[in-house]
Amino acid sequence: MSFDRADPRNLHEDTVPRNHFYWNEPSIVLSLVVVLVALVAKNLGLQQALAGFFAFLQHLLWNSIVYVLPAPLVFALDHRLESTSSPRRALDQAQGGTHAAKSEAMRRILGLDNPGGVLASVSEARTRALSMTGSVLGLRSDSQRPAGLGNRDNSCYQNSILQGLAALDSLPEFLSACVRAVGPQHEDDDVAQTLRDLLGDLNDSSNNGKTIWTPSLLKSMSTWTQQDAQEYYSKLLDDIDKAVAKAVSESRRFSGLEADCGRDEAAASQHSDDSGYQSLPSGPDLSAIKPLRNPLEGLLAQRVACVQCGFSEGLSMIPFNCLTLSLGLDKNRHDLFERLDAYSRVESIEGVDCPKCTLLKSQRLLKKLIDRIRDGGAAEDQLHEPQRRLDAVEAALDEDDFDEKTLTERCKISSQAKVTSTKTKQIVIARPPQSLAIHVNRSVFDPSTFDMIKNSAPLSFPLTLDLGPWCLGSSEDSEASIEAGNLTVGDADEVEERWQPGCPNASMIAGDTGPSRLTGPIYELRAVVTHAGRHENGHYICYRRVVGQTAEKSEGGWWRLSDHNVTMVDDDMIPALAPGVFMLLYDCVDPSMVPRGELDSSEATARASSDGSSECTSGREDGGVWDGAELSFGTDSSPGRVPLPDSDDGGPDSETETETETELGL
Repeated sequence: MSFDRADPRNLHEDTVPRNHFYWNEPSIVLSLVVVLVALVAKNLGLQQALAGFFAFLQHLLWNSIVYVLPAPLVFALDHRLESTSSPRRALDQAQGGTHAAKSEAMRRILGLDNPGGVLASVSEARTRALSMTGSVLGLRSDSQRPAGLGNRDNSCYQNSILQGLAALDSLPEFLSACVRAVGPQHEDDDVAQTLRDLLGDLNDSSNNGKTIWTPSLLKSMSTWTQQDAQEYYSKLLDDIDKAVAKAVSESRRFSGLEADCGRDEAAASQHSDDSGYQSLPSGPDLSAIKPLRNPLEGLLAQRVACVQCGFSEGLSMIPFNCLTLSLGLDKNRHDLFERLDAYSRVESIEGVDCPKCTLLKSQRLLKKLIDRIRDGGAAEDQLHEPQRRLDAVEAALDEDDFDEKTLTERCKISSQAKVTSTKTKQIVIARPPQSLAIHVNRSVFDPSTFDMIKNSAPLSFPLTLDLGPWCLGSSEDSEASIEAGNLTVGDADEVEERWQPGCPNASMIAGDTGPSRLTGPIYELRAVVTHAGRHENGHYICYRRVVGQTAEKSEGGWWRLSDHNVTMVDDDMIPALAPGVFMLLYDCVDPSMVPRGELDSSEATARASSDGSSECTSGREDGGVWDGAELSFGTDSSPGRVPLPDSDDGGPDSETETETETELGL
């Protein structure tokens, strides 16, 4: 009897052979293999390696597609789908052949930048599915995992810096002030506003578990080739500073009207309200420009002093937004304190022109020449020119006038007669920043291969950092002292520091090797950027400390943010990042800079181990506190001196001087 499939009576018959099992289905077997691999990877700690491998395949596929597609076709489709072209999009099209511009256009075409796009919806659905799978496997849920940053064009160096900046508490307020300073007329190309919005999205708990894409305005460097994260960090801050400087320059034309309006508000106006006399054109907020200060910016003090005569032009103030510590070729284990000591050590520079040594030598030669002329019974008119030049030299020494114009025009000293000597140079921290960025420079020139290599030596770093020993005046042997009573409250705070170097070879700071006069400010680690790979390529990852949003829920901890892959790590994992640490980002939790002698030892220990929850003090009864105000160094203080011997013996080149009229130019 034949089997008739169309016969309704046979519909209930089982058409599947009895020896067939659903376990033989490829989809079932593949799913089981995936689950098994996930469990094994979780137990062995290989989930990060697998995530990195799949991310590499994803980036390779995306970059290949973008590279193959012709640029005119991509930009034509992008222009057709969006009739209103923004200034930034026009810039991308003008760049034409760049891979980054094509990648941005492809993302817009496929709807990856639009939360409501088709592919974005598919990606979100896939993320939810993976989240459910992760919950089954015991992984962290999306509601607790911070937002990641997408990477389709080798932008890991950008993502790591942006995630690190999002961990700093002081940056949002500064960016908001920059937005007010720039004004609403530059919203389309305002880097500060774009960065502020992005950092806000990364810190918004409603975006937990999501993947956020970096706006094209913040992709200021080519992402098709390998780039340096520290270069991107500097470029980002430079763009913000340039925008604010431009706004300040444009706002100067409003300053006169602002002053007039201030006078009109104090007195009754003689004009009607609608006369327009007090009207100001819309522009940047002038009140937001004046107190603007980058929390990542501090001041370095540089001293250059002559070891022979002790002359120094004083302290040169150098602004900085990142301390770069080099490891060199030493592949042994380092620590942050030792590298800070190496950064601020006193170094010698040979063969440098010294104006004071030049004047002292000229004074000595002129005196001997005048004595020789007088002993020879010469006429007084022959003493006129040497005496005039001697008076000019002594006047320059008395007035501490060592300008080039004084030496050449008044004292008639030629370039051949200038004296070179050995000078010492030291760079220390004068004004600590509110947020401290430290760059570990692992790139070094290898003389054996004549090539740049990466030094992967471990660098240990503390979670809590007391920066006082590396700040100006921390050395107990120095004569630097902070004058009490000059500290005022407000943005115009100034702490006057009188600097009198006792010896050019003496350090201005205590460092890690000696006792420090100062303790504080205290910093806590907020983010660590690591680099894995070689000098010419590799991958950047950010480890970020995320604090709970509310006081009732102290959720948080350390998170590993490798682009869109976000996983929680134990606190013990952070010190293990020493071999690959690239940047360290600290936030100041106690800005007080207090002489250590005025602190009880138990109080100093409590301040060093503070968890940052205590309120930062703004001053002390006897002064001497750094509260974020800019340090002001007196410019009227005389340069440092070393006592000179009464006799002329032992002076510069005293044994080899040719004391003749020819050398003096007479």
